[in-house]
Amino acid sequence: MSRIQSLLRCMAILASAILFAAFSVDAEGFSFKCPFKCPTDDSYDPACLRSVIPPWPICLFKNVDDFVDHAQDSAIRCCGDDTSDCRCPKKDTDKFQDSIGEWCKGVASCGIEMSPDDADASAVEADNLEISAE
Repeated sequence: MSRIQSLLRCMAILASAILFAAFSVDAEGFSFKCPFKCPTDDSYDPACLRSVIPPWPICLFKNVDDFVDHAQDSAIRCCGDDTSDCRCPKKDTDKFQDSIGEWCKGVASCGIEMSPDDADASAVEADNLEISAE
């Protein structure tokens, strides 16, 4: 590589670093916000979001409402005493059996808009679902 090419390469790297820093500084100082974050929605119970939002990067493909709708549809088949209609290929494994009760509780909390008064109602509904899931 010639000396001029090396110099141009260094200048390009330096210019990129300066531009990155200039666009990453806000009122609190340097910060970088990743544009590829999983969706979230404060109107849903945190337990609901933990249950319905898949891990990154799968979470990037849809929005929260789509994940909630899909989870509630699956809960009809996979939560409760009769799981014969559950489409999960791992439904007969120990790992599935150990985690499905907690998942069902989380999905049950999705239909409840959270406020301080609703938190107690959410716990009661989730407990009732756990009992029926066992």
